[in-house]
Amino acid sequence: VVLRDIQSGGIYPVLCKALVIATGGYTRIFYNRTSTPFIATGDGVAAALRAGLGFEDPEMIQFHPTGVA
Repeated sequence: VVLRDIQSGGIYPVLCKALVIATGGYTRIFYNRTSTPFIATGDGVAAALRAGLGFEDPEMIQFHPTGVA
């Protein structure tokens, strides 16, 4: 894995057996039926899938159905 420090611009290679990518959610799939941010588009998840990475427990999202009523 190669990490980039967005403050300094430094690039650091790191060896690892597992990786957690925290890029935000994907609850925009529910459009306006939730109170979560409209910008939660799942771009990070999509990029990881395109790179061939696994996606574990996609059902574990926070969903507030306050817009359903």
